[in-house]
Amino acid sequence: MRRQVGVIPKLAQIAVAAVLFALPAVAIAADDSPPAPPAVRMLPGTIAIDSAAEEAVREALGDGEVALPPVEAYAITDVRFLGDHALVSVIGLSGLTPDRPWNLPDNGAWFGLVAIVRLADGRWTGALEGTPDFTAIVERIPEHILDASAKLGLDPLRRPSLPASAYRFPWPDGTNMYYGSLGVHSNGFPSLVSGWMAVDMLSDGNTAAGHAPNQLLASAAGTITYRCAPRVGETSTAIKIGTQMYTHLLYSANLYVGRTVTQGETLGQLKSGTFSEVCGYASQGAGWFHVHWGFPGTSPFEAGGWSLNLSDSVWRRGNESRSANTWLRADPGVPARVYYFPRVMRR
Repeated sequence: MRRQVGVIPKLAQIAVAAVLFALPAVAIAADDSPPAPPAVRMLPGTIAIDSAAEEAVREALGDGEVALPPVEAYAITDVRFLGDHALVSVIGLSGLTPDRPWNLPDNGAWFGLVAIVRLADGRWTGALEGTPDFTAIVERIPEHILDASAKLGLDPLRRPSLPASAYRFPWPDGTNMYYGSLGVHSNGFPSLVSGWMAVDMLSDGNTAAGHAPNQLLASAAGTITYRCAPRVGETSTAIKIGTQMYTHLLYSANLYVGRTVTQGETLGQLKSGTFSEVCGYASQGAGWFHVHWGFPGTSPFEAGGWSLNLSDSVWRRGNESRSANTWLRADPGVPARVYYFPRVMRR
């Protein structure tokens, strides 16, 4: 016997209609579930990375665990592979225009680190700094590849904290650098850390006149947590160590994410003359060089026994003061102690 599909006997139709008529009217509510987060847009960065690893970075940026500032796109600026792990430096970009490529000072609105790990099936997965998953991935990196001190320095949830007076000037003691005409100004990354500021310190390398040589020093101990590696054919780089940002360094393979430096350690040389590159640009004399030195904008900022008032851009030490367009000498001081205040993590 063949069953008729879709045919309802007349009496059954009447019964169904009666039931439907007796039911109260029910309004169909609109879907009030939260909208899906916008897709993370990735632009070509300074470093090539395979599509599977890039997808893990994209997913880590879009997981919503860390509140990121609104940006138009992201780009990868450095990758350090550590066996089945990798540390990926990422920059968030804003102010993009179709008529020119992006660069770090003008378009950088945020930057951070993504840790990714290759799974047994060959896929990559990752997490953004500031999340418990980031901590877990970094902790699984073998000690002989990344030691415990570097792991602490990379992790915002456990990173050592420094007292405000712990910094030294990033050039050799007994020499002077010229305090740039802009005084205290924006670090160039408007949403990087709320209120981050910077000063420009310049020199022509004339040591006979007491001017600083082309030798940049670490103003505080810490771990390199971000790097803008140059594109092919370019030579300048920018790095972040703890709460300090150094821009316009000449690229060196020794300046890698995860490297821990001591206070006063030589970081390298600064790029001299006029140049325009992805990781920075400058207009200066052929023999001149400068560091764009960034730090959180909490006034006053103290370094080398001097206190910088962020409101009037004046360095002060006792009865002495130095305004923009003057030379400032780095004097020997007592090495700062590092204070560790690990944060308590909760899932």
